Amino acid sequence: ILFGFLLVLVGGSLYAVEPTNATCIARSWLTNLGFSTVLSAVLVKLSTINRIMQKSKKCRRIKLSREAMFGSVGVLVLIDAIVLIVWTSISPPQAVEELVLPEELGTIVESSVICDSQMIVFYYLLDGWHLLLLIVASVLSFQSRDIVPAFNESRSIGTMIYSNFLFMLIRLIVFVLGDRGLISSNVYGASMSLLYALDTLIATTIYVIPKIFEAQKEPLVHVSRGSIVLSGASLSGISGQFQSSGGGSANFSTSKNSENQNQER
Repeated sequence: ILFGFLLVLVGGSLYAVEPTNATCIARSWLTNLGFSTVLSAVLVKLSTINRIMQKSKKCRRIKLSREAMFGSVGVLVLIDAIVLIVWTSISPPQAVEELVLPEELGTIVESSVICDSQMIVFYYLLDGWHLLLLIVASVLSFQSRDIVPAFNESRSIGTMIYSNFLFMLIRLIVFVLGDRGLISSNVYGASMSLLYALDTLIATTIYVIPKIFEAQKEPLVHVSRGSIVLSGASLSGISGQFQSSGGGSANFSTSKNSENQNQER
């Protein structure tokens, strides 16, 4: 999630510099892949938590693999990358000099450089894909509202999703205004850069920073190369964060399974 926010922040900062062919392509790739990474990671995390809770209610064991979770995130980000590859191959955003005559009968011509593409539909396609990820994450967040407090992140994630949606809507409005020439290229670039920075800052403040403070207050549950079985009682006492190391996997079950194992031993 932090890596995705970093990509968005770097890509957004490129809107504040004078456009070149390289920066026009780079800012589209960085911002879109960054948002896709953040939303995909949140979506996979919510989906995993919901699976744990559903299986625990049925007294069933669930095996979590770090590789599988990273793979799910990679597949969702790959969809974004494929669209960007097609866009860059067909009609990549390029720096174009725009000449504007401020006065109808004037003799002074204003020159500005903007990023333009003949296939602007890809911009809306990527925004639509990110909107779909936001909607799915919102549904999963709503479904997890009644789980144990240790794993309940519906409020913070829901607030972050709402913030991302508002900034996406504002950026879309600014993009349409800039594409139609209703605002100058300087105003457009500065506005987009500021919106990306604020979006990243607010989302980090809402979701990431509280996690850092929680990690300092509560110990993490570390899983070694083997596996760990958590009972229903211990499940509610966890601080909401667990970390796997050594490429291992984690097994979660209810207290019933734990008691059966003790009897067998």
